[in-house]
Amino acid sequence: MNDYTIYCAGEFVSTKQKLKVTNKYTGKTYATTYLADQQLLDKAVKAAQKAKHTCADLSLMKNLKR
Repeated sequence: MNDYTIYCAGEFVSTKQKLKVTNKYTGKTYATTYLADQQLLDKAVKAAQKAKHTCADLSLMKNLKR
């Protein structure tokens, strides 16, 4: 069975709370991942806010101005 960590703020992390991923047709678990807690969610939001300005600078429309 595969175990998938969470990608958050540029790194792969796990938490204390695992989540079983099941096949909806068979009901069998085929992988596990993790549920983000409030601390991890806050970290993700802060990282996204920092990246927002960097990503805006990559805008295609901004670079096409003549």
